[in-house]
Amino acid sequence: MNAARRQVTRTAVAAVAVATLLLAGCGEEFPPPPESGNTPGERYREEQRQQNEEALARAARSDRAQQRRERTLRLRRERAADRAESESRESEEPSGEDCYPSYSPCVPAPPPDLNCDDEDVPANVRVEDDDDPHGFDGNDDGIGCESP
Repeated sequence: MNAARRQVTRTAVAAVAVATLLLAGCGEEFPPPPESGNTPGERYREEQRQQNEEALARAARSDRAQQRRERTLRLRRERAADRAESESRESEEPSGEDCYPSYSPCVPAPPPDLNCDDEDVPANVRVEDDDDPHGFDGNDDGIGCESP
């Protein structure tokens, strides 16, 4: 068994020696090292870097778009609140007049005594607290100057 092992070892050493001599004696050089960026690992890293930059750019665009949407929504809400406030101010008491607290919408306090046909008196005026100095609510149902 030792003899067989020695024979395999001699054969292996001889094969390595022949291969070394052949490579050294060919006169050919090893290929030049690849230029920077041409190795598979470098190409992969460069592709990953580009993909990361593109993802960051997409995320930044998405963030800016979301901020624009939020700003637009906030402005719309503010404008709607301003319109509602303006409309409520317009529907409230007329400027320069003294509104009587029992009437809604605003009806000036007496004097003078007003009638339902007067220009300053709205139809279906609410009368609260059973306090009706103008006498608009003849049937005491809380609504004065009811249209027939």
